[in-house]
Amino acid sequence: MKIRLAHGLAYVEVVLTFRGRSLCLGDTVLDTGSSSTIFSADRLLEVGVVPEPSDAIVVGGH
Repeated sequence: MKIRLAHGLAYVEVVLTFRGRSLCLGDTVLDTGSSSTIFSADRLLEVGVVPEPSDAIVVGGH
């Protein structure tokens, strides 16, 4: 994994694969203290990941 440091943050490239389709997300912040990760639902639609009405939307770790 290549880690790029800029503006005091660590960035990585993430490749998500869902049902054989892949999506490359460059410049993703690597937060080692976070308990979860958030990706844009619009970008995930590109590989067929569809948000469900029952999916939790959480901000601030709650």
